[in-house]
Amino acid sequence: MDDTERNDRLREIVNRFFPAEPMGLLGMFGPPFDTSKPNFHDSKSDFLEEKILVEEALKAANQLSRFLVSAAVEDTADHDVTNRIAKCVDATVRQNRSGSGISDLADMMRNNASDLGACWIMAFQIYDVIEGLSKRKQELIDQEVNFWNVSSRPPNHYARAIALRFARLIAKNTGEKPTFGTSKDGGHPSTDFGRALEEVFELLGITAQVKNPAVWAIGQLTEEDCTREVRNSLRNPSGGLAMARGVHPDLLANLAAGRAKGEES
Repeated sequence: MDDTERNDRLREIVNRFFPAEPMGLLGMFGPPFDTSKPNFHDSKSDFLEEKILVEEALKAANQLSRFLVSAAVEDTADHDVTNRIAKCVDATVRQNRSGSGISDLADMMRNNASDLGACWIMAFQIYDVIEGLSKRKQELIDQEVNFWNVSSRPPNHYARAIALRFARLIAKNTGEKPTFGTSKDGGHPSTDFGRALEEVFELLGITAQVKNPAVWAIGQLTEEDCTREVRNSLRNPSGGLAMARGVHPDLLANLAAGRAKGEES
């Protein structure tokens, strides 16, 4: 089975719980959730090196986001200075992109960003970067607990990782924590989640039984995991920012309102 067929079947499984939307522009060709294997490191020093880099990158991304929000929103600290800097940056980007042809998708994206305002576009995009770095940081924290702080590698780590990602996907998009149970006759999974996870394991070549990974994954779910995700919308420019951790909703609304006000002036 090739990757395309496998991803199609994974989307069919997810569609039983909710409509699985493509993950980005090229998402229609990929799986509906992350199916990669956890990245184990050759040594603890390698692990700590990545952990430190992720933490530093996350700190820098948060600092940049604060600058960009301050530049876009009038009633934030240092707005006059940050807005002036942002205008200089935008002018430089527009000048550099002026007259640039379009030879590929990257050129089109950069030209569009320069037309709309590079700092404005980045103010939204940086939250996606923060979300990705935050996710990776949490994965490394989980690995430290489950791997580097124990004497031996836990069994079926990939099975646990896939079960947790699948459980979180369902919880986030349905607002309900999945359940797991087994039938009295043969001990087969008796819930929709359990049966679906069994199919996912088969597609990904995971030979472990689903019970232990499923029960463990459900036990890891938090209230935040069961809060339904607000889908991004072209009609609501701040919609894509709603998942940014540590960002107050009012600030996101002000960011969008500040841009709208700027376009009217």
